Amino acid sequence: MMTESDGETATLFPKAARLRNLTYSAPLYVDVTKYVTRKNDDGEDEMEQEDMPKVYIGKVRDRFLGSPISVVC
Repeated sequence: MMTESDGETATLFPKAARLRNLTYSAPLYVDVTKYVTRKNDDGEDEMEQEDMPKVYIGKVRDRFLGSPISVVC
């Protein structure tokens, strides 16, 4: 799916992408859990946990179009 500047969404096919000089891409999100272990004053381990849902880490892009092995270019 692609989103136009006016907010309309449509399916993006390879031919349309080539004609408009577009590439396929998708956002990449991960759920992260951070664990921190510390020693308290008594010498015992204290564990803290922080959940961070849906952290954006970048885009996954299509690298096939435009490559030397692509038959559609």
